[in-house]
Amino acid sequence: MNTHLVDVRNTSCPTHIKFLVAKLRELAPGETVELLTGDPTVLDDVRTWLQRTGHEFLGSTRGEEGIRIFVAKKQDPQSQPAS
Repeated sequence: MNTHLVDVRNTSCPTHIKFLVAKLRELAPGETVELLTGDPTVLDDVRTWLQRTGHEFLGSTRGEEGIRIFVAKKQDPQSQPAS
């Protein structure tokens, strides 16, 4: 599966979460978003939001371009096999 880039380096808080939500709505469960930001506080905001929503935090990296945060869309509960 492809990783879908969402570049929020030129946006202000809390717009980064809105862009992340919009992209996740477009994707199938299990697909990945790479959120690129220049704001170090975004990482904490995203992790808090992920804990509330159930999407998976895959990790983050810091580089010259900014902070890259990787998120996988949660599986649809209706598509999970019954236990």
